[in-house]
This record gives sequence, C-alpha cells and structure tokens, in this order.
Amino acid sequence: SIVAELPTDCDDPLERVARCREAMAVAKRQLDLVPATALIEASDTTSPVVAGAAVRLMARLSDRVNLPVNVVISNVPGPREPLYFAGAKLDHYIPVSTISNGVGLNITVHSYEDKLDFGLVADRDLIPDLWDLVDLHVDEIDRLFAASGADYAVPPPKPAGRRGAMPKPGSKAAKRAPSKKSSASRKSSASKKKAAPKKKAAAKKTSSKKRATA
Repeated sequence: SIVAELPTDCDDPLERVARCREAMAVAKRQLDLVPATALIEASDTTSPVVAGAAVRLMARLSDRVNLPVNVVISNVPGPREPLYFAGAKLDHYIPVSTISNGVGLNITVHSYEDKLDFGLVADRDLIPDLWDLVDLHVDEIDRLFAASGADYAVPPPKPAGRRGAMPKPGSKAAKRAPSKKSSASRKSSASKKKAAPKKKAAAKKTSSKKRATA
C-alpha cells in the first residue's frame, strides 16, 4: 500500500484530478525505491509476538494519536469480458472491504466490463448516514463530466429509495419490536376457539310448607 495526498482543499474538479494523479505518481516512485525483498525479509524476521504487540499498540493509540491516514481507497481492475453464473449474466461486481482502528472509511472501486462499481464501508460514529457520501460522489462525478465535456456512455439508472441512517447498536430502534397480529387475524383465531360452556348456578330448594312450632 502507498500513502498519497488527497487534495480535498481544491474545489476545481479538473485541478483536483491532476493533483491526485501527481500525488499517486510521487508515491509510486517512492515505493519503487524500496527493494522488492524488503517486505518479505521484514515479515520473516518479525515474530508473531512482536507483530501482535504492534497491532495492539496501534489499536490503543488510534484514539489518542492522529494516524497519517484516515481513509483507504482501493482501485481493483476487473475483467473486461462479461461473466456468467449458471447461465445468468453478472451485471455488477460490488466490492465490500473492511475498516480498521483509526481508519473509519474504506472506498473500493472495482472495474467490470466498461463500468465502475463503488463499495463504501464506514464507521457509523463518523458517518451516520453513508448515503450522504454516496450522493456526494454522484454529484462530484457529474461536476467532473460537466467540466471535462465528457458524458455517461450509458445513462445512469434512477437511484433507488434511501433507507436512511442505520440505528446504533443498543438503541431502542435497533431492537426488533415484537410482531403484532392484526385485529382481523385475532378475530379469526378467536372465532375458531369454541366458547367454554357456562356453569349453571345451583338452584336452592325451599320447602313449600314450614313446620309450625308449638
């Protein structure tokens, strides 16, 4: 992996792309200076105990020290020819990655045929509603097309309805409410049950004639 600058301070979309390209070129040249066997030798000489301690230390410091990066972006080239499974054509190849301590956002782009599929994974505390970031991606791509004079090869489909922000774990909204039966189903189930027979009140016998007392 390489570390490159993201020019989020630049508002012009064309200049922003040019600065991203320049930053990636510099990062790749720095990576080429590292011997190809350096990483392999480092992994061979590092014991699992030391590696595990380093990971635990990074996890503890992630909340106290600002790490050099806070977002991971991956570009994965995929097949240019269509793929099939059991005779059905694969329309999209949606990537799903992970996040780690100190890095609350992962954006992975996977190419398939002549399309680009985006997969976004984020920390819920940092980005409560990930759809906001998705909408911003679409808006910025439209701005880039408008500035460069490019256009979509295929008109994008109409966006589906948004689900909204996901509830946080442990909240009342996250707990599943018990299913409630409708009144019609309650009436139908009640009608199936036979009414219990009513108990007859015990009749009190009284003598028709009272004995006379002397």
